[in-house]
Amino acid sequence: MDKRDIAQTFRERLTRLVQRHDGNLARFADAAGLDRSALSQFLAPGATRLPRAESLCRIAEANGVSLDWLLGISQSESNVSDVAPMLTIERPVDESGRDSIDAWHADAMGYKIRYVPAALPDLLRLDDVTEAQYRRDPASDVTQKADQSRRQLDYTRRPETDMEV
Repeated sequence: MDKRDIAQTFRERLTRLVQRHDGNLARFADAAGLDRSALSQFLAPGATRLPRAESLCRIAEANGVSLDWLLGISQSESNVSDVAPMLTIERPVDESGRDSIDAWHADAMGYKIRYVPAALPDLLRLDDVTEAQYRRDPASDVTQKADQSRRQLDYTRRPETDMEV
């Protein structure tokens, strides 16, 4: 599902929840611990902005619905048993695993990617850093590593990429 589709589903379901409060935005915002202006932004037609995780949790908790339903992952307001896992961790063992991560990035286009690196991520390395790190390793091709870092950086700069590091 594309971010725009998720935002549209969220707006529709949020509107439904607001209607349960007799359409009173102030009362709904107060019950969910939200700022009324932020709530109006989330409800604006065509808006793709989604609340932060803690705000989503407060909305769901205050209205007795699941986060999965609120975001359109589940069709049931309270049943989360049919939810697919949204988090995967892939660690390439060697350079041959690089293709699988590149393919995963292509598949993830339009989704928010949260990247939590264990070390300095390749996409943030300058060529000088890459060279300093790999020049002592005779098995490493410094040029290939630098090209890989540049490809990842170019990927993050594409308008359809939504990545958070």
